[in-house]
Amino acid sequence: MMAVDGYYDALMDNWENVTATLNTSNLSNGDHKIFVRGVDIGKQWSAPQNATLVIQSLGYINISSNVPGSIVIINGDSNTTDPNGNYSWGINYGTYNVTVRKDPTYYDNTSTGIVVIPNNTTDHNVVLALKPMGRSEAQL
Repeated sequence: MMAVDGYYDALMDNWENVTATLNTSNLSNGDHKIFVRGVDIGKQWSAPQNATLVIQSLGYINISSNVPGSIVIINGDSNTTDPNGNYSWGINYGTYNVTVRKDPTYYDNTSTGIVVIPNNTTDHNVVLALKPMGRSEAQL
């Protein structure tokens, strides 16, 4: 723990504001309750204070599309692929459905069951099929 102002110099009946760093590498995903107490120079202990620490391990989905600027949709959120058709998405681990689209020229491509593992990257390649284009002439 470190004093916010750099000095442990609080006077009697005042508490020092501190910051702390916790190593969470051995904690499982989920909610953890953290309790902290302080002691002053006169050996008086503070009341316990607590906070909830939420541990979430992210994974990544790397989308590669044959169409630059296509829209990637996961869980209702959307982003656009770069000029090379790529996008990397940091997301909670789990199983997802991924839709890639580029309206109005290409058919949507939806993939189901894309598995994201904590602290890993899932590569997913998508090919968008071009819709047929034609010309319509007005009849006289």
